[in-house]
Amino acid sequence: MENTNISFDKIEILEWYDGIVRAVGETETEAYLIVLVAWEISSSIKVYALLKLNKITKNEIIKELNATRTKEENWEVFNSLFERYIQNYDDKAHLILGEIKVNKPCELKLIELSSIKKLTNYDFEDTMNKNNINFWFNLK
Repeated sequence: MENTNISFDKIEILEWYDGIVRAVGETETEAYLIVLVAWEISSSIKVYALLKLNKITKNEIIKELNATRTKEENWEVFNSLFERYIQNYDDKAHLILGEIKVNKPCELKLIELSSIKKLTNYDFEDTMNKNNINFWFNLK
């Protein structure tokens, strides 16, 4: 499978816990949903899934997170949008091993699209589950 590099010009943090959990990353020409999928705490190594976003979906995600509702209501709407996006995703999917920062090149590893369906109902705590860590680290 093809491996390439990517460098983000801008990263909009959607969820943070000792680093990016979910974010929108933008290059000169594309936008991506960045999702933490595995975190090996003892070694501090993280694995992220990278999913291409069209402009409409990117704007909808940002708009919903910045809406004037309570924080809980915003998260409910955002999580619903995220779940719908994951369930209907049909483009290329990649993994990134390590931290993601603006203007820092990251190596992409193309993965099977079917792997992304595992993110349905995925929660931050799932990133530290030993079975999930093994699954995502074995794809890299």
